[in-house]
Amino acid sequence: MPSFSATLTGHMISGAIKAVIAALMLFATSATGAISEITLSHALTFAFVAMILVETVSAVMFHVVALRRRHPRPGSTAVTVVDLALPPLAALLFGTILLGGGIVIAAAICFTIVFWVFTLLVEKPWREDDAAVEAMEKSRW
Repeated sequence: MPSFSATLTGHMISGAIKAVIAALMLFATSATGAISEITLSHALTFAFVAMILVETVSAVMFHVVALRRRHPRPGSTAVTVVDLALPPLAALLFGTILLGGGIVIAAAICFTIVFWVFTLLVEKPWREDDAAVEAMEKSRW
């Protein structure tokens, strides 16, 4: 069973990738003139602060489910719901606090799109991954 620190580290690494993509998407949208101007540093700050909240809560949920099921990579509807519900909420909260103005909705949309696409196409938290169990069993030899 992975420790919580290993779970959190994995979530933060994937979250950092998602946050950079979301910030670049927001900055690029701003550069086209479609939304009010935002600096890259403000976009990155917003994306990383929101990402820390999302990935910490997601890691806690994942760890609780993993402990309950005694499986290192359990599939769970609850984790999927949290992974899909948190990004827009965190983006709206921290967008309002850090960015303000008319850019909040655009920031929330960029952040949410990146997190949802990554969750649905890459992470697939609803699927149980037996490859992790097999890899752990092979490493015991």
